Amino acid sequence: MKQVKCPNCGASMEIQDNRNFAFCSYCGTKIIVNEVVQINRENEINNLLNRAYEYELKHDYAKARDYCNKVLDIDSNNEFARALEKRLDSASPINNVIIKYNSLINEKFKLRITLDGITWHTIEPNGEISLCLPIGSHFILFAGRKKTYRKKIDVLDSKKTITITYIAKSWHSNEIKVE
Repeated sequence: MKQVKCPNCGASMEIQDNRNFAFCSYCGTKIIVNEVVQINRENEINNLLNRAYEYELKHDYAKARDYCNKVLDIDSNNEFARALEKRLDSASPINNVIIKYNSLINEKFKLRITLDGITWHTIEPNGEISLCLPIGSHFILFAGRKKTYRKKIDVLDSKKTITITYIAKSWHSNEIKVE
């Protein structure tokens, strides 16, 4: 018997030596033995981190921490999981950062947001998202149509709301305002 992990959900399972494939009993993914032996755990880590971020967005910090711990079980030095762990330790129960995307040019392009090095969310034109960020410095990348803008924000008080507005003025001119 060979011990393997599902590349989709991370479930552990055994595959008989004479079998070339198996199906994950949790998510149904077909696992080919030759591919399983060469699994790059980076995909598994990214999936677990994404789940942790989803729960963080929903303010379900216990589940976010569970997924964060699963990442740290695989890679105890994972910088993203460590950063998330710190955020969870000082998480505010209220949304304290609002990111708005205002398009003055009838833009159809979704704005991609990267928070502290993790591609995190997309915003529709003239939409917004609310975040709950812990006290400290955070880096936000705004990936627009032509250019990426980087903005550092400092959350000094978890109860004070910071509003960041990305304004698409023309196809080549954009502005970021922090209030």
